[in-house]
Order: sequence, then C-alpha cells, then structure tokens
Amino acid sequence: MKKILAICGSTRAESANLKLLQVLAQWAGSSYDFNIYEGLASLPHFNPDLDVEPAPEAVATLRQQITEADGVIICTPEYVFSLPGSLKNALEWMVSTVIFDGKPTGLITASASGEKGHEQLLLVMRTLSAAFTEETQLLIKSVKAKIDHGGQIKDAATEAALRRFWAGMETSILEKMDSMKTPKTGQKAYTITTNRSQFDLPLIHRYLSEESYWSKGIPMETVRKGIENSLCFGVFQGENQVGFARVISDFASFAYLADVFILPEHRGQGLSKMLMKTIHEHPDLQGLRRWMLGTLDAHGLYRQFGWKELAAPERFMERHNPDVYKKQ
Repeated sequence: MKKILAICGSTRAESANLKLLQVLAQWAGSSYDFNIYEGLASLPHFNPDLDVEPAPEAVATLRQQITEADGVIICTPEYVFSLPGSLKNALEWMVSTVIFDGKPTGLITASASGEKGHEQLLLVMRTLSAAFTEETQLLIKSVKAKIDHGGQIKDAATEAALRRFWAGMETSILEKMDSMKTPKTGQKAYTITTNRSQFDLPLIHRYLSEESYWSKGIPMETVRKGIENSLCFGVFQGENQVGFARVISDFASFAYLADVFILPEHRGQGLSKMLMKTIHEHPDLQGLRRWMLGTLDAHGLYRQFGWKELAAPERFMERHNPDVYKKQ
C-alpha cells in the first residue's frame, strides 16, 4: 500500500490546516496509508551540534517516516509573513539529509493571506530538493471562511482546487514509483561522459540562454568557448543529452563548478546526485584545496557532497558584469 506522510504546520488542535489534511485523508480512503504526523511540537530545537549520528530520537523518527513515505504533504498557515517556527524547525533538521531529494511532495499554505508564507515554503522545499509541481502546490486564502468547524469545505472553488491538488499528488507518486521500476525494453539507461564530441551544443546553449536564471542571453560562441576551456560532463539517456555541468580548474588547487542542469522532464530520478558524484570522483579533480560555486536554490544538493556557505565571506571579492551578454 502506498504511504503518505502529512505534516501540519500548525500545532493548534482544531486548526484549519489539520482539517484540510483530514479531508485529504478521507479522499485517500483505503488506497493509501495516510498518516498525519503528530510530533511537531515535541521536536528539539535545531542545533547543528546535535545534528550528528545518532540523531535525537524524535528527529530520527520523523526522518524515518519521511524516508518510508511514497509522498509527503505539508499544510501550513502563515505566521508573520513566514513559516510557523515549529515547522521551520522540523525542516531545518532535514537539511543535512537527502530524504526529500526527489520525494513527491505536496505543499499547501492555508491562511488569512499566505502569499509570503507560501513563497518561503516553496523556497525551503526547493533547497531540500523536494519534487513538487504547479499541480502539487496550493495557496488557500481566507481559509477560516472556507471550511467549517466540522471540517466540511464550504467553498466550491476551494474544494475543486483541493481535488486538483490531490489528483496531482496521486500522479506524482505514481510517476515516481514507475520511474523506479526496471526500465522497459528499449529504454536507455543514463550515462555520463566527458567526451566533448558527444555533447549537444545547441541543446546546452538553448538551456543556458533561455531557461537558466544565471546566463540568460548568453551567445552560442561564448558557450562553445566555455566548453572548450573547461572539464565538462554530459548526462545522456542513450544518445540524447539530458544534463550538463562544467568545472573550470587549474587541476592543482582550485575549481569552480558552473552551468549545472538536468532537463526538467528528467528530474526527480537522482541524476543530479549521480552527476555530482561523478564530478567529485573525477581523477583530475582530486586534492584540490578549494572548490567554489554559486546557486540560488540547490543548496540541499551540494551540502550532500560537503559544500558549505562561505565561512568568511568578507575575505572574498568579485568583478561582476551582469550585462555582458547584452553587449555581445
């Protein structure tokens, strides 16, 4: 039986968020083992010095439940334009793990307004590399006017939106389970190569120039020159390239990791971790004193491979020309 772990961001006994999760549990019926987590208030305050093995018992229990779940749903109010402290505390205990990586996750913010809190929730879960889509996230405003004390949804539009959310959640779980099965006959396995002659330069350029947030508008010739002067890694399914990364290095003491991407339709299958493992184990990149990178939302991925925020950012400087591609 498929398992869903639901986490309510409110610790109030009769919260609207809990009632929404109870509605989803009713819809899940006997097809799912739908468990609403009740230990949020009992978790210890996050302390990096305690984030070691073995973890505190309550933390270890929650981590195990998330690991065993086929999907996780978080339903939370907004507190002071952000996440409730108890929920943020629980998620901080997950940062040093990989348990949310690729995990089908549903995110609901139900509050008076909720916009800022929802933004924070999406940002945190991206950092944890959770797998969620437009269909598995939902913002419900003025929630107390839309669900009664008995847990019945009074607003037709809200019920319809919640049903679409639930359908998206079911789809995400089934797709994830299908992706973990033995490949069908004729389906190609994923491989990684550093052979530049195999790279799909138009695909790499199209992603970097049109879809990435860090190099919009980059010219084709700049991409070509960057590949020629870097150690590059291409992720392939059969003959089709689906991912890329490059390392700029002197191969003696320093390396800069750049232009890392997996095409959206191939995410959630562990390819980012497979790519990072290959890069960090490459024989030409051993014994380096320092690696660096820049990222907006993939901190959770890189922490799994020993990366940390700058210990002394005041010691570092940069020369940045954000409009350089517009001039070429």
